[in-house]
Amino acid sequence: DLETMNRKKVNDLIAFPTDLNMFPYTEEGLQAKEDKLRASGSSPVPVAESNSEDIADAEEEARPSGASTTSNAPRRPEGYYQYALKGIVAHVGAIDRGHYCSFIKNPEAGTPGSGVWQEFNDRSVLPFSPEAIPLECFGGKDEYVNSNGVSVSRARENSAYLVVYERIGDSGEEPFESSRQRLHSES
Repeated sequence: DLETMNRKKVNDLIAFPTDLNMFPYTEEGLQAKEDKLRASGSSPVPVAESNSEDIADAEEEARPSGASTTSNAPRRPEGYYQYALKGIVAHVGAIDRGHYCSFIKNPEAGTPGSGVWQEFNDRSVLPFSPEAIPLECFGGKDEYVNSNGVSVSRARENSAYLVVYERIGDSGEEPFESSRQRLHSES
């Protein structure tokens, strides 16, 4: 906290999607939005002046298969921009104490192509429902009425520390080859 110069964990509500379209945040997406604005007779909004409403509009309206752009940016298949939530590292506790656990979508478990969410918590691995992600990972506040009938609000001590996404569509590119794989193929 810069006002009190004390360390403080931020437990604000921060939601993240299970499916993520990155197109609006790319050069191609920004260009498509500008082209659409030009076509409608509006002037483009500079990126520095964009707000969350602009971003929401871009997500809803801009698509890789949309109007042609004047940019030299390469067009990629729509799947290139699509990502799915694969894992979460969450912290439970305060700034000076606490515990980390992971929630991972295991592609090897369950039916082929679906995967099953699991909680990895020190020595145990347990099934985990993705419907519990907001409660376990978004932070925010719990509000309830205590035994005296008074409304009470307290910060949740559990929140995501790191989220991991994986591209779900065809990227149109060669699969990543690790340096270890290259070494073995060269020898």
